[in-house]
Formats: sequence, C-alpha cells, structure tokens
Amino acid sequence: MEVRTELERIANTQPDNELLAKLNPQQAETVTAGWGPCLVIAGAGSGKTTVLTRRIAYMIKEMGQEPETILAVTFTNKAAQSMKQRIEAIVGWQTSRRLMIGTFHSICARLLRYDIEEYTTPQGLKLKSNFVIYDETDSLSLMKGVVSRLNLDEKVFVPREMKYAISALKNDGYTAQLYAQEAKSYRDSRLSEIFLSYQAELARNNAMDFDDLILTFTQVLKTCPGVRERHHQRFRHVLVDEFQDTNRAQ
Repeated sequence: MEVRTELERIANTQPDNELLAKLNPQQAETVTAGWGPCLVIAGAGSGKTTVLTRRIAYMIKEMGQEPETILAVTFTNKAAQSMKQRIEAIVGWQTSRRLMIGTFHSICARLLRYDIEEYTTPQGLKLKSNFVIYDETDSLSLMKGVVSRLNLDEKVFVPREMKYAISALKNDGYTAQLYAQEAKSYRDSRLSEIFLSYQAELARNNAMDFDDLILTFTQVLKTCPGVRERHHQRFRHVLVDEFQDTNRAQ
C-alpha cells in the first residue's frame, strides 16, 4: 500500500525510509498524516508510542517544523526518556534536545517557573519562580496543621483522608474557590474550609503540592492572556501518549 499525504502531493516527495521502517500501512498513514488533529485508537502493544515518536521525527524532517514548536506529553518519566531516546536516534541530539518532552507534571512545573510571577492566586497572593514543590510528607504535615488550626477533630477529619479528597478534587479541575461554591453538606463545607486554608498556606509558603502543578498551570492559562498567547504561538503541535488515561485537569 502506497501512503501518500497532503504534504507529499504538494511537495511531490517521499518520506525518509527510516521514518517508515517496520511500520504497517495504518501506522505509516498516521505518521505521515497531514495537518490537523489525529486520534489513534489501538490496543496495548500495538505500537502507538512508536507511531508517536516517528510522527514527531516526520514533522521535523519532512514537514519542516521547528523542534521548539512541538510538545509531547506522557505519563511516566521512564516513558518520556524512552521517547526522547527514540527520537534522538532519528533526528540527532542537537535537534531532539530542542523538543519539549515530559510528563504532565514535569512540563507544567517547567513552564510555571517562567510564568508563575504573572499569576495572582485567588487569595490575592503572588508566587515566585523559585516556588517549592511539596512532596507527600510535606503536604500531609501542612494538612495536619490546617486541621488543627481550624479546631477540627482529626478522628473525623483525618488529615490523610482530607489530603486524598482534595487531591481528587484538583484532578477533577476544582480550585478551592470553585469547590466552595458547590459544597452543600456539613462535611463538604468543612472540606471546603480545609481546602481553602490549605491552599492559602501553600501560597504563603511559596509552595505547591504535586497536584497543583497541573491545576495551577490551567489557571494561569485561563487568567493570564499574555501567557496563553505565548504558549499558543510557541506550541503548534501537541502530542499526548496514552491520552485515554488523562483526567479532567490534564
């Protein structure tokens, strides 16, 4: 089966054989697809990640796209490293290092270092670019302090459980302020109070927890037009591995 794309018809060229090596016709068709959205649905072990990495190499080598305009996201550091190595083997280190490839959290953390000072938290606080990322131990310690300061019974409002509940809310796209508007029951209202206090303490400490990296970045994009436009202009191609596993915030 001969795979011909919009680009080939215009340029009358054939892709580098290395880009299509050992690909079946359906995979090759995806790698050489023209402009616009492309969704790949296939089972485990069917080569989706291989197709994604070849697609990135194809956009650089055949479509003339600058590496800086390509953003590739995956779920684990191991998968991101594997993706980098595969692409480097095709386009070389000097080119591959200009791509932005990483996990959702690592990419958001990276971009927030540049963008966060343009953002004001809902509490009216500003974070600095040298913000601290709290791990589970730090977050739990902060949560215990919040529950104590609010004079809540730790046997009822167990700090670890409150932390998990807030983490789930953040992954579903809820800020503390948004959740406060929807909390109706007594327990939900207390959780909202904890959520608001927890976020305020994080901001005062110039800190974020792991879940904040994604949620805060979405808030920056929503409320800072300059940042949004800058990234819109820079990242012309966004590729997501294992897209079916993304949550609402991602």
